[in-house]
Amino acid sequence: MNKLAFIGVLLVAVAAAFAVGRWTTGTGEAERAEAPDEPVAAEEEVLYWTCSMHPQVRQPEPGSCPICAMDLIPVTDEDDPEDADLPRLQVSERAAALMRVETSPVERRSAVGERRFLGNLEADERLLRDVVVRTESYVETLHADYQWRMVREGEPLAELYSPEVRSAARELLIERDRLAARPEAASAASAKLRRLGVSADQIERILETGEVPYTYEIRSPIEGHVMALEGREGTWLPEGRRLVQVMDRSQLWLQLEAYERDLDRLETGLPVELSFEAFPGEPFEGEVSFISPHIVPEKRTAQVRVVVPNPEHRLKPGMFARAIVPVSGNGDEPSLLIPKSAPLITGKRAVVYVQLPDRDRPTFEGRQVTLGPRAGDYYIVRDGLEEGELVVTRGNFKIDSELQIRGRPSMMAPGREDPEVPDDPDAVDYREPPEPAGFAGDVPASFGQELRPLFQGYLDMVAGLADDDYAAAREGLLVLHEALQEIGQHRMDGDAHVAWMEHYQVLHELSHHIENAEDLDGMREHLQEITRELEEVAVSFGAGQLPTLYRMYCPMAHDDEGGTWLQDHDTVDNAYFGEQMLRCGEALGTLGDE
Repeated sequence: MNKLAFIGVLLVAVAAAFAVGRWTTGTGEAERAEAPDEPVAAEEEVLYWTCSMHPQVRQPEPGSCPICAMDLIPVTDEDDPEDADLPRLQVSERAAALMRVETSPVERRSAVGERRFLGNLEADERLLRDVVVRTESYVETLHADYQWRMVREGEPLAELYSPEVRSAARELLIERDRLAARPEAASAASAKLRRLGVSADQIERILETGEVPYTYEIRSPIEGHVMALEGREGTWLPEGRRLVQVMDRSQLWLQLEAYERDLDRLETGLPVELSFEAFPGEPFEGEVSFISPHIVPEKRTAQVRVVVPNPEHRLKPGMFARAIVPVSGNGDEPSLLIPKSAPLITGKRAVVYVQLPDRDRPTFEGRQVTLGPRAGDYYIVRDGLEEGELVVTRGNFKIDSELQIRGRPSMMAPGREDPEVPDDPDAVDYREPPEPAGFAGDVPASFGQELRPLFQGYLDMVAGLADDDYAAAREGLLVLHEALQEIGQHRMDGDAHVAWMEHYQVLHELSHHIENAEDLDGMREHLQEITRELEEVAVSFGAGQLPTLYRMYCPMAHDDEGGTWLQDHDTVDNAYFGEQMLRCGEALGTLGDE
């Protein structure tokens, strides 16, 4: 028995050694596949191995970070002593490859971006026609007898009795006999009937029949829909009173609200891309026709009017629309542009890492830059860079972390004066929670209760993403979508109703985008957007009825741009990377309490 036990132990040891050998060999092969076949030079002394995201990790050998499972990078003595006090990092080709650094040249060209707005369709006031009675009249018969009835041009709207019209008709018949010998003479009675609203063919019929009609017809001047209906059968209308209002729907107005920061780049004549929930995937077009010179003090917005052609009458007043307006970032002048992923923005500081040319090893230098407005996927650079320089677009956060490890100036420890970054609507620091809207205190508690299933669906979806469970994430999304449909465009008063309607439309669209994703990565693409939207809903509409929501942040999400998500517990479960880096991230605080 002792001999058999010894053999068994020996076999287990051999199997374990074989497994370890395969594991270490596999790790080496993975690293060689991911990085160029260039070992650390013999003359470079590796001081230790660390994680670019967790610099507190220091190990004597290469491997994976025990916190986020990322490959550790070497810290060597390769740096130039003259760089010690500069925001400058020199690494080997292998280290740069492990950091997955990507660069892009600074370009000088026209900057064209876009601005997104929400708005509602309404009638084009220029195409509204009031049909009025020109003399006191009694409504004998009303043909246009309900609102939104379609009427054609020249179609009778009503038959009216008018003593003055009958008197003018008698004068016309008397005048007819007197002017029979002088056909070229003008008829005063005929002109009077026209002024009273009697049409030319009705006047001709009077002359042909020789009879004074009991009523006369009032007809539609245009083709359109009956908007307002003030006349009713059996009522007297005084002179000048409106009988009906007819709207021509061949063209509508879309009313948008633009913030002050957008106004300098908006101008009349700009084309507008439109989309409507009633016609998913179908593009519509319009044109900016008016920008109000007045700012609404309560909202700090100005009204922007878009003319929308509607020849087939498919669009209807009251429809909710999403609008995209192309705007120039710097007028017609070419600008210096860098990809939106290049700058690291924190507070009022913006740092860009530039790869220095003509160096034996990859060398990156931090530059504080002054940014202009964002133009689509690019930022305009006002100062700090020159055309043709290579800026880091991926791996910049890891470079910054490495500088922190080495105690050099970085984004977090600048060591020089901060240039200001202008407030840009697209440059949102998602780490900061949204502020409650002014109407938040008036939202009823019952509405906050209605929101709970919506947030539970979101939390279930996030849990599925953290578990790398596609089916569970989709099931949570389905709960979210059904809860959203159940709430619908809930009627509240004033600004609260308008704001909720906007959130509802955005959440509805985002949930569809996520639902169409074919894998976990596709679902995670819109996680930041739907998280921010729900955060705004929570602080403005929660009414103190939502559970405590923990705000989490991963700096590596979205190619190192960072991303937030919400959880119902305070232990980090990374929804952006799942098991790959489950505990990578930090808690930022909470939203609301039970």
